[in-house]
Amino acid sequence: MNLADAEGKSAGGAAVSSANTRLTGPCLIIARVLWLALVVPSLGLFIVSLLVSYQQIQSGAFPAQGQQLLSTIGLSVSGFAVLNTIFNVITSAIWYGVGFFIFWRRSDDWLALLAAFVLVMFNVTSFSNNNTPSVLALAYPALSLPLSLMNFLGSI
Repeated sequence: MNLADAEGKSAGGAAVSSANTRLTGPCLIIARVLWLALVVPSLGLFIVSLLVSYQQIQSGAFPAQGQQLLSTIGLSVSGFAVLNTIFNVITSAIWYGVGFFIFWRRSDDWLALLAAFVLVMFNVTSFSNNNTPSVLALAYPALSLPLSLMNFLGSI
């Protein structure tokens, strides 16, 4: 077996080809448009949910135990709201940034598109640390369906 044969086979002997994941022509355009059509609205909903979450914490929609804990460590509710929002923005910027970077550099590869989609959508699902989209759904019940769709897409 020569080197070219060895490179084209995996450990189990099956042929491996990187050309199978490339998108071209109309499929590429459809995949990019679909990706953007799902991701851009989720980004918008997430930004709105950050604002709603901040306002709710500021207005005192925070458990009494949490407020007592904040006072024992010397942090006000408004200070916590700011810190919580900053933390959510930083972590979300990392998830979204990596996802958009992969989309920008490798959107002609359906596996890269899937990875970018998972990175972006995982950020807004209930599995992530910030749960601001659920706060938005509670504040605005009309947005429950789009937020549930985002949660479903991120979960699968």
